[in-house]
Amino acid sequence: MSAKRKGMFPVPAHMAQCEAIDFLRRQVFEDAVAAGWLAPCARSKDAGKATVFYATAAVNDVSLRIAAGDYPVRKEAA
Repeated sequence: MSAKRKGMFPVPAHMAQCEAIDFLRRQVFEDAVAAGWLAPCARSKDAGKATVFYATAAVNDVSLRIAAGDYPVRKEAA
């Protein structure tokens, strides 16, 4: 599906882990998970490699907190 056509649909309320990593960047994603700022909302039940999903709003909240000057501190480092 083209990006133009994809833009016709509303933003999904969830995203796959790889999309969350793309949005936040890997280090921020890992720090946010380790700090307890971000947790999965669902996992697929596939027999092979399961897909982990995150709420889009929760991923966006991490971004907004960083934009406000906060940064996730890993719990083991706190």
